[in-house]
Amino acid sequence: MLAHKKTKNNTMKKTLTVLITLFAMSIGFSACGGDDPVLVTSVTFNKTTLALEVGAKDTLTASIAPSDAANTNIAWSSDKPAVATVSQSGEVTAVASGIAIITVTTEDGGKTATCEVKVTGVLINGIVWATSNIDMPETFAANPESFGMFYQWGRIVGWSADDPLVNSNGGTVWSNTNVDGTIWETANDPSPAGWRVPSLEECQSLLDEAKVTSEWTTQNGVAGRRFTDKTTGANIFLSAVGNRYMTGEQQSRGISGYYWTSTAGTNALAAHEMYFNSSEQNTVAPYKSHGFSVRSVAE
Repeated sequence: MLAHKKTKNNTMKKTLTVLITLFAMSIGFSACGGDDPVLVTSVTFNKTTLALEVGAKDTLTASIAPSDAANTNIAWSSDKPAVATVSQSGEVTAVASGIAIITVTTEDGGKTATCEVKVTGVLINGIVWATSNIDMPETFAANPESFGMFYQWGRIVGWSADDPLVNSNGGTVWSNTNVDGTIWETANDPSPAGWRVPSLEECQSLLDEAKVTSEWTTQNGVAGRRFTDKTTGANIFLSAVGNRYMTGEQQSRGISGYYWTSTAGTNALAAHEMYFNSSEQNTVAPYKSHGFSVRSVAE
């Protein structure tokens, strides 16, 4: 009788042990998160840099890892909305010249990705203007008031704004001949890629007093004119660099600004340029062999 009772107790103990073990295992499986949501580990952009002209738009795409993450909500921001804005769908809009950092942040875990947006040019009266003169061929000057180099119409060789007279190839031979033809050929355009010498009509749009204000002023000690869009307030500064006469002589420094257009004149020896000083602004058509500044527009 005693042996039977002992066997029964042992059986009950084994059964209880099994039940406890199964219960513990079920808790263990639950603790391992078999049903927990998948967490975000990272977020990346399809581009890490973006170059836009003023007024242009582009869309960034953010990718979350892992692809089966439970919470894919993200937020977009720009550190300089005055330069570039971004919508909550990733559309970037270039506002003004400068550099802005676009950031996307995940709601889950606060993971981030960034893209540097470089905005070039200023939109004035419907035309995107470069913020600096052309210096060496295919190179912009360091800042808006920098003189850059002078160019003869239709030619890609630059000439020093300061004496001694030196060209961009290192030589000192000046030619007072005039380029044949009525087109400033693309191959001879000194503008950087994506830019070109403005047409007469585009320069006239900058001088349109109904839509653009113009004031004679100084910027960092350099005389010139500031042109401002009446609607947006966007502006550019053109320095009064002067010019090089047909003989190569430097003249009118600090008194006048002379900027070529790509439009030839009715006289085969002449081409149109934009001219200004402290009291007037206009377009005229001097000989092509003069050396004038170039302020490019976006293509």
